[in-house]
Parts: sequence; C-alpha cells; structure tokens
Amino acid sequence: LIAAAYVVGLAAGALSFWAMLNAAAAGWHSVLRRVPEAIAGTLLLGAGLIGLVVGGARHIYHWSHEEAVLHDALLQAKAPWLNTAGFAVRSAAYLALWYGGYALLRHLSRAQDEGAAGDPVQAARAARGVSAVFLALFGVTFSFASVDWLMSVEPHWFSTMFPWYQFAGALLSALAAACVLVVALRRRGVLPEVGPAHLHDLGKLTFAMSAFWAYLWFCQYLLIWYSNIPEETAFFAARSGGWAVLMGASLLLNFVVPFTILLPAAAKRSEGRLLAAAAALLCGRAADLCVTVMPGVARHAHGVGGTEPLVVLGGLSLFVLAFDRVFRAAPAVARRDPYLAESLHGH
Repeated sequence: LIAAAYVVGLAAGALSFWAMLNAAAAGWHSVLRRVPEAIAGTLLLGAGLIGLVVGGARHIYHWSHEEAVLHDALLQAKAPWLNTAGFAVRSAAYLALWYGGYALLRHLSRAQDEGAAGDPVQAARAARGVSAVFLALFGVTFSFASVDWLMSVEPHWFSTMFPWYQFAGALLSALAAACVLVVALRRRGVLPEVGPAHLHDLGKLTFAMSAFWAYLWFCQYLLIWYSNIPEETAFFAARSGGWAVLMGASLLLNFVVPFTILLPAAAKRSEGRLLAAAAALLCGRAADLCVTVMPGVARHAHGVGGTEPLVVLGGLSLFVLAFDRVFRAAPAVARRDPYLAESLHGH
C-alpha cells in the first residue's frame, strides 16, 4: 500500500501539475514539460500496484472483515461505501479516469510534435480546455481515492483536511521527482536548453508547495488538538511513542530541510542544492506515507522495519524504469510548442 500510494502519488501529482500548467497557459516550462508528462505516464505502474492492494485488501483494511463489521455499528453504517466490491470498482474508476485524461493530453502533445494537429496554437488551446475539465474531475476523484486507499485504514477516524493534505503530499513529491529528473537529464546533455531560470522556477514551486504541505499538516493537527474529539484525536494518539520519531522525520524532511536549503534565491538556481532539497522531500514522502499507514495496520509495532524501505525502493526502481520508457517515446523537447520561444528566453 505504501509503495502503491507513493508511485500513484508521483504520477497523479505530475499529471495534475501538467494540467495546471496547460490550463494556465504557462510558457516557462515548455523546455522541460516532457519530464512531468513522462512522470504522469507511469500511472499504469501505479495502477498495477493498486491492483495488488485491492487483491490483498483483507490483510490491510479492518472494514473488509465481515466479523468485524457485525460487531461495530459505525462500520455497519459505512458498509454501503466501505466494502470490497465497491472498493475495487471505485479504484478502477479513479485510475481509468486519470489515465484517460493523461492519454488525451499525451495524444494532443504528440500530435503537436508530428504536425498532425495542424496549428500548434490550436492544439495548445485544446489541451487547455481538456486540462480545465480534467482538473475539476481530478479534484473530486483524488479526494475519494485518498479516503479509500489511505484514510480507510483507520475507518473510525475523521478528518476533513485529509484529502487536501494527501494532494499536497502527492504534488510535492511529483515536483521533487521532476527536480531530480530534470537535473539528471540536464547533466547527461539531454536537456541542454534548461537553464538556471528554469531551475529557479521549479525551485520556487517546490519551496511553495513544501510550505503549503506544512500549513495543511499544522491545520489538521491544530483543529484536532483544540477540539479534542476522541474520534479525531485517536489518529495522533496511535502515532505517539515509537512512531513519534518517524512523524518528526516526516516534518523535518518535508518542510524544515527543504525550507532551509531553498530559502535563498541562489539555492533555487543551484543544481546541487535543488537536488539535496528534492532528495529530502522524496524521503519525506516515504516517511509520511509510512506514518499514515503503518500504525493503522500494525498497531503493536513501534517503527518501520527492514521490509517497508525495501518495498518502497522497489516501487521507485520500477518507477524509474517506467519513466525512462515513456520519456524515450517522445522528443525530449516539444519543438512545435507555441510557448517554446518564451521558455527558451525566460529569465
């Protein structure tokens, strides 16, 4: 579940980022836009991992046990939604919708490259319209998906902030992955057009999203702390003791470290500092997912063992292979992008 949520978060975060840039008619990113496109293209890998989660739902989710539902009034009330058949159908629907949006945007992008779309400006306008509709649908479905896949690990817990928080984490990890991949490709001579100004823009977005993630973390904690409702405080109570170190590591890696590194303007234009901040964020996303999932599944454990990091590393290894395959399938730079000249001369 942790590996699946990590990989799907990378793909879905990159897809939403790409759609936002299209909807906003952004021009600065044109020289590196194929990177978030290819990250979004790893969604099929994430779908396969979610399929494993659906198949093994009984080993993860308390609500999937009929005997547990029989003796729990709250689970009985939630049974019309939280049941294995509905869980499987909804998971397939979320992923199908997201992949459909990706496939349509990718088709417009490739058609623009090949000249089949006619006027590249018209293709960009079509992508803008598709992106605007997709973002509205994505916002709703991602909220439900985050509740189904992650929040329902603890079905007695309530939080209205959780979908927002998970979206911020997914988008932040996608931006961090984009930073790492752009710098790596630039160093290999694949994206020589990417300059310090583009790194600066990526760094600014990553810095801002890190602060937004921390804001949502604090808001969720503060609302639960001062209301002191047992159905809400149970989440943080379960993450005290041995899990507190992992929660502290998540805060450090997702906010304190990247905030400290990227605060100076020069740091956002430095490959080395951008890589350091992005690496911290990618580790922080893993820690955040572990502290979200593990206490609800393994209540008597007191930290992460050796299996969880290996599984996450395995998922990331598959992600890199999938990214490489999708990235190689198209030109590294979209030469017919109407905003390319703006991007090349941006500063």
